[in-house]
Amino acid sequence: MPRGLAVDSKHIYWTNNTGTIGRANLDGTGVNQNFITGATQPYGLAIDDKHIYWANYGTDSIGRANIDGTGATPMLFSTAPGTPQGVAVGAGHVYWADYQQTVSGIGRAGLDGSNPDPTFIPDLSDPYGIAVDRSHIYWLGGSGPVSRANLDGSAIDSDFITADSPWGVAVDPLPDRKSPKTRITKAPRRKTKKETVRVAFKSSERGASFKCRLDGSIWRPCRSPKKLKNLEPGKHAFQVRATDAAGNTDPTPAKARFKVV
Repeated sequence: MPRGLAVDSKHIYWTNNTGTIGRANLDGTGVNQNFITGATQPYGLAIDDKHIYWANYGTDSIGRANIDGTGATPMLFSTAPGTPQGVAVGAGHVYWADYQQTVSGIGRAGLDGSNPDPTFIPDLSDPYGIAVDRSHIYWLGGSGPVSRANLDGSAIDSDFITADSPWGVAVDPLPDRKSPKTRITKAPRRKTKKETVRVAFKSSERGASFKCRLDGSIWRPCRSPKKLKNLEPGKHAFQVRATDAAGNTDPTPAKARFKVV
């Protein structure tokens, strides 16, 4: 009984009513129904660059794990007295749609679960679907329309989109135009007698690809660590640049200079 769904550049994630979070590759291969365990009737699901969040309908709480499934905290914080169904993440916060009739509304907390506010946007009509972009919160519930508010909870528009008993809501993020930063984590010694050396590097953004070149040659795809072989005596300059999933390339490649003696 899958309920919540989320995707990133590599995987599909979903909540199972059995208390687990599943994951598969984008082409449907590599299915793992028990990617994360310990949830309690998980409903909504949301992800960012570092974490996976889910709404525990059975324990009135929000759970979190690292994006690779490690470090699971099934109850990061409590949403009581409400009952979360939908969950979304953005602008430095995690938001949830609270279906409990006594406190129906939108809740908000820090990404680490700090300062939970179950009545961030109070007195709504049984919201259960929720989405967030860089400017607004969107939600729906009951048999009414899709509603919208600013990220600070102001300027509520209860009739943003007319709809007939909508169940889920999703938004396209604004285009990613931010370039990743490339960093060399292990470089050759400034002077070395070796004809073969290794260079390790990483990107500030998860899922980035890399291109490398040596001594001003053509840029070629590479992976970390990169082995440089058959080096001639003399000075050498290695460069590497990252490209993120949106196609943004680091305009300032990382460099390592060394000399073979």
